[in-house]
Amino acid sequence: MLEKKFYTAKELATTLAVTPMTVYRLAKRGELKAVKIGKSVRFSSEAVEEFLKNASVNDDSAPKKRISLCGITSGSKVTDADLEAVKKIWKTRQLP
Repeated sequence: MLEKKFYTAKELATTLAVTPMTVYRLAKRGELKAVKIGKSVRFSSEAVEEFLKNASVNDDSAPKKRISLCGITSGSKVTDADLEAVKKIWKTRQLP
């Protein structure tokens, strides 16, 4: 059990090129398992490997389109007609 390597949020954040707050948020959401020892939070190498395996992005999970302001879309791709509809909404709702 002692042969496991544990990381602090700062160490893990540096390794993953994110902020320590991002690491804490992942732990709070349950996406990254953490161990609390006293007031300190640690992350095991196994938990990190599991997180990275589950967090991998493939082509099927990527978003197909962006949602426009009012949800105006005509299918899986945003068309010129969709863009024109959004432009009309923006023109009619200009700020004073």
